[in-house]
Amino acid sequence: HKSVKKMVQIKKTTIFIIFLLVASLPLIYATQETDWLLQEYNKRDKSIEESALALLAINKQLGSASSLPSAVANLNRYLDSCTAANNCNNKDVALAVWALKEIKDTSPTQDTATNWLINSRTIFSPDTDADDWLLQIISSASGNCVVNNTETKIEKTISVSAGYTPWQSVKDLVTQNTNDLVIDCTSLNSVDSISLIKKKTISNIVNYFIKEEIQNKKSVRVQLGIPCWGSTYRSTCNQETTAFVLLALSKQGKNPDPAWLEQQTLASLASLENAVLYEVTKKQEYISALQSSQSQGGFWQPVDVATTSLIYSLTPSGSATAKKALEWLQGQRAPEGCWPKPLNLCNIKSTASAVYALVQSASSSTATPP
Repeated sequence: HKSVKKMVQIKKTTIFIIFLLVASLPLIYATQETDWLLQEYNKRDKSIEESALALLAINKQLGSASSLPSAVANLNRYLDSCTAANNCNNKDVALAVWALKEIKDTSPTQDTATNWLINSRTIFSPDTDADDWLLQIISSASGNCVVNNTETKIEKTISVSAGYTPWQSVKDLVTQNTNDLVIDCTSLNSVDSISLIKKKTISNIVNYFIKEEIQNKKSVRVQLGIPCWGSTYRSTCNQETTAFVLLALSKQGKNPDPAWLEQQTLASLASLENAVLYEVTKKQEYISALQSSQSQGGFWQPVDVATTSLIYSLTPSGSATAKKALEWLQGQRAPEGCWPKPLNLCNIKSTASAVYALVQSASSSTATPP
């Protein structure tokens, strides 16, 4: 009987050891990929894009970005400097605020940069299809603000309560030719923020798009047109930049208006732009476009790991499209834990993008409902 008990104990121990080994395999790969990213990142100064993607990957894989403090500092330093000088690159700001949001950075820089990004848009054309135009004015003092349509010479007084004021409609001031409204709150002791919000029903769903958000100013001019983003502050519209900004603002919970990008023809949209539009609108037509543009091998044009990784992270997990992309990405991994193979082609942008996408996909597919 003693020998039987001993054999049972040995079997249980063996099974437990095997379980531990199997369970630890993802951690072994995680350590390898993390080590490669950390070692490569610390070799030289990195771009804002590399810093942001590295933070996203490390945080997604380890649950913390504490091992990359220099990347956090790099992003905050860049955002503080460029927003003050009003010379930011919009795509860089989008990636930076997305990364800082995901790692739960608590510095005020993130909010300042997000606000700057919203207001760096270019107004492409008048916006005439809103169900309503709403203003929200947050102030620590009570009083009145005057909203003025300088074109029609019509104005409206809005009562502001200390602490919180519900959204108030200003649609009665807006005509088809109205491009902007002037809001004068100089009678208040202070103003925390003034937000212009577009209410629009799409497919029987009521949406509230933040069109403009201005902080710590008592007198402002807000624009009502359809927004897009160029490479720099209020520059010529660019589809890729607009896609990255929409994605970043969506991650920030700002519900940006995708109308301009949606107005572009499907044939002119790059695959990443279709993926972002699916993320922010959930319209099936953009998934269909991704399916038709995906190669037989599983990648999208341009043929690089970063592009396919970011698209993969935005597509529904478990779909045929996602499975093809996953197989291609897994096949591009070098044995050293970096992308793309072989080792001499590995780079931070590709590796970080792949790690972020693959870990996110694995966590979403294995997550159990509460």
